[in-house]
Amino acid sequence: MFRLRIIGLFLLMLSSGVMAQEDWFIKAFPQSDVANAANLSAASGSPVKISYDANVICVGGTAKLSADCSSCGSSANLAFGWFKLGDTDTLGKSKTFTYTSSEEEEACLFVNVTENGVLVGADTLWIYTTSVPDYTMVHDTICPGLEATVGADGGEYWAWSTSGTASFINIRPAQTTVYKVRISNYPILQLGYINTCYAEDSAIVTVKDTASFKISGNGEVCDGLDATVRVEEGTDVLWNGVPGETSQQFAVTEDMLLNVTATDRFGCRGTKQWSIRVVENPDGRIVAYVNDEPTDTVCIGAAVRLEIESELGDFQCRWFTRDTVEYIELYPQSDFTAYCDVAAGGSMQEGLCKARFEKNIMIKNCHNVYFASGYVLDGFNKTYGPIGEEDTTRTYEFRIFNHNGTMVFQTTKFTEGWDGRYKGKQVPPGVYVYTYRETYRQLSWERRGTFAVIK
Repeated sequence: MFRLRIIGLFLLMLSSGVMAQEDWFIKAFPQSDVANAANLSAASGSPVKISYDANVICVGGTAKLSADCSSCGSSANLAFGWFKLGDTDTLGKSKTFTYTSSEEEEACLFVNVTENGVLVGADTLWIYTTSVPDYTMVHDTICPGLEATVGADGGEYWAWSTSGTASFINIRPAQTTVYKVRISNYPILQLGYINTCYAEDSAIVTVKDTASFKISGNGEVCDGLDATVRVEEGTDVLWNGVPGETSQQFAVTEDMLLNVTATDRFGCRGTKQWSIRVVENPDGRIVAYVNDEPTDTVCIGAAVRLEIESELGDFQCRWFTRDTVEYIELYPQSDFTAYCDVAAGGSMQEGLCKARFEKNIMIKNCHNVYFASGYVLDGFNKTYGPIGEEDTTRTYEFRIFNHNGTMVFQTTKFTEGWDGRYKGKQVPPGVYVYTYRETYRQLSWERRGTFAVIK
């Protein structure tokens, strides 16, 4: 009983397939014994045949039809009538007829050829009006020698430049290749169809020349430090032929070249190189120049240029002034320590090797001014004050104090000295204190000392 049910099911499926094939065949090759709109019957073997430029058209498109009646004889009294199944209106009355439709449909058209009211012959044709289907192209990337799958996701029928008629095709190109395809809701290449309503597009198979994994990490490393190198989007890594992890550390004592072999996400395996350069530790010093002469001592008010002297070919310097230039110029006022942070093998933020160079700068007053150790009242020198040559670019302040701290003299003129008097009277002999200040370009230098007043 079970076997009989299986056989019955098979016969039912077979009969359904035959009916479906008959339906496709009738539409592609319409039979001449179908009753037409004029209620006439075209006998089998009719001498009339419809020729056409398309029987699948887009909405709004046209199909040009023609009734071939060359086998009807030489009579000049032939009449033509074009009809649509289910519609009694005559569509056309000439040998040729252009059909158009504003909606998606499947229409059966008839042509009747009569002579003096007698049917000479007839023919039928199915016209399919459709729209271009929506679809998405699927591309592929492969390694040399592997098989690719590309296709059009959408539509019902496909015609590839490879002669394939499936939505997806499998190919094995030797190089990157573009494959064209036509996509439609109706047959394109099948016998009996002339399809003018389709989309044309292309699928690309990219054949990779090399593996596409990436390498990142330290391209430079400071002498004595380790370098870290990573493989991204790659597996089964070999470092100079030795299996390892995707992230590997190397103790670098000299410049190194790595041969990195890995398999990318497409299955391509290849080898790339990665070089690591050893950067020397910063070594050098700060040199101070005044009038292009190196010095450690700068006169007050003079300009000093600070430079880095180093055998490093490539480095970055940031001075204590926050400047990142090769040298700086200053007008120092007092002793100070200059420093510069140096980075080699990159920027100040990313530099691998860093150091700080320092230099002490001494500031002195180069304006030669002297003070005597004593002053004789009513002696040869009428006044007591600074001894030297006046510099008119500077301002001065000179004061003298007695042992009680009382100021007995004050002046701002370099050439004006003290005559040994206070409030019009000579001061008594003893030890007195002087203070002397020079100001140059808002920079000041001060000297303090003692001298003896002798009677």
